Amino acid sequence: MNKNFAILELYCGDSGKIGFYNSQELGICKAMRKRGYNCFVFYPDAGISERVEDVRDDIRIIRCPAKKIGVHGFYDLNVLKQYKIDYVQIDSDNQLYAPNVIRYCLKNGIPFYNYMGTIASDSDNGLKKIVSEFLMKRNIRMYQRSKCFVKTKDVLRSVESAGITNASIVHVGLDFSLIPEISEGQTAIRKSLSLPEDKKILLFVGRMDPYKRPMQMIEVMTKLDDSFFGVMIGTGSLNSEVDEAIEKELHGRAIRIDRIENKRIHQFYKAADYFLNFNEKEIFGMSMLEAMYQGCNVVAISSPGAREIIDEESGFVTEDLGGMLKIIEKDYKKDSKTIKERILKDFSWDHSVSYFDSYLNS
Repeated sequence: MNKNFAILELYCGDSGKIGFYNSQELGICKAMRKRGYNCFVFYPDAGISERVEDVRDDIRIIRCPAKKIGVHGFYDLNVLKQYKIDYVQIDSDNQLYAPNVIRYCLKNGIPFYNYMGTIASDSDNGLKKIVSEFLMKRNIRMYQRSKCFVKTKDVLRSVESAGITNASIVHVGLDFSLIPEISEGQTAIRKSLSLPEDKKILLFVGRMDPYKRPMQMIEVMTKLDDSFFGVMIGTGSLNSEVDEAIEKELHGRAIRIDRIENKRIHQFYKAADYFLNFNEKEIFGMSMLEAMYQGCNVVAISSPGAREIIDEESGFVTEDLGGMLKIIEKDYKKDSKTIKERILKDFSWDHSVSYFDSYLNS
């Protein structure tokens, strides 16, 4: 009889919007399903009654009514008993509820592990950062009693320096079944997307929020001549500011698109000359993985995610915008087949979940 495996998401924000990005939770579930597990994903959702979504017969998403403090969700853990969950992945990170979840699993004899992309606050607010780091001491005490899988070498160094010894790296992967194979050439794709065929296209995909640094895309474009065209895909608190800058500073040399279905966004990766990532605190970077799968050259400001994903043969990691501009202006490129092979070899969920499965059955 198959065992019931659940992912507990504690982040109470925009996670779980199926169809608009390559969901880590669904990718893990599909790979675990191949290993014989029935899979569930629990998301906290403030202000709703419980809602169940059947992604397919063997994967269910449960949106749990939750209270929230900022992006920290708190919900009734007895849903694990309700759905007869045998094994749990806790998406712990720096979430305030993580110690409670760990205690619940220990008390009820439910085997579990933590999967973590950070244990530090990513807030730019000094007071919030101090409070978060103080509260993290409570989390760290519980992580020291747990198995922790982490997403990058940077996080591994952080958890080890915090006295967490039972930790190892498991890379984030892509769900290749969601990614279309695109046979058209770049010119044909650009024509179908109404993008200029004679320009070098720079692509930004991400939230239009300060932590993603979308205004740096505007800054880069202002320093390049009109042989370059920018495409920005995403929505957020900086929509108006970005749109105004595109109109007043770039004079039609860029566009912003609110949201594109995940399958269609791969056409933009294929159409672009460069994919740019500006977030120096990027935990991992699913969009970078997706762009590289399509053979697109990624130029990223140095971050834990960029340093983990990109090696010397598959893309560019730079310390500042000056370094990024030099790469773009000099038209430095990596081989598209080599870029894609990097993702196929090292960043598949089928490979990554083998470590989870082995631990749960040990």
